[in-house]
Amino acid sequence: FVGAAGAASVGVVYPLTRIATSVFDTGKEFDLLSQKTVSVFDLMGRSVEEVRDELQQFTYELAGSTMFTASEIMESMYGMAQAGMQVEDVYAIMPEVINLATAQSTDLDTAFKMIFATLSAYKMEASEATRVTHAIAAAASASVLDVEDLTFALKYINPTFASLGYSLEQGLAMMAMLRDLSFTGQNAGRILRDSFTDLIAPTAEAAEIIRKYNLSIYTNG
Repeated sequence: FVGAAGAASVGVVYPLTRIATSVFDTGKEFDLLSQKTVSVFDLMGRSVEEVRDELQQFTYELAGSTMFTASEIMESMYGMAQAGMQVEDVYAIMPEVINLATAQSTDLDTAFKMIFATLSAYKMEASEATRVTHAIAAAASASVLDVEDLTFALKYINPTFASLGYSLEQGLAMMAMLRDLSFTGQNAGRILRDSFTDLIAPTAEAAEIIRKYNLSIYTNG
């Protein structure tokens, strides 16, 4: 038989036990995720323990000032490691991934893919992730572009514009103008990609128009 005092004690102790168990399980999950992440990196001669502890400290510092949990951040860094990024590159890009995800109200994976694809297309270093984040944020704030628009459009315009010598900012500005004309991000990206591709490698019909009006087509190099 449990008296009133005993029942009250059980009522307090049981929730505290559940909380403690949850914290323990979360900590254990984070440690396992950390080990998994470190196992993918090229450690460049450093010990697993050293890199793991460094990554965990870095993650805790970021989690303390953002809306994302330490596990979510570590999971994102695991994706970066799988993409072939080095540890030092992750330290440079992760804060910008968080900034972009927060500003655009999206998840870390989506934000990382936008930044990583852009860096790769323009052959930019991870240290230039801040420039990418600012350019995307500026285009979004100056137009009706949203995350879905950006995700689709960047897939189309980044390779084309980078190969023709145009900057990321120029591509985003043109995309924003088309989006404001009610084209979806996917359609805007396709239009820009196809238009610039046709100008550089014109079809027979386009070539005839170019000759007819004596137009001069050149890259932005």
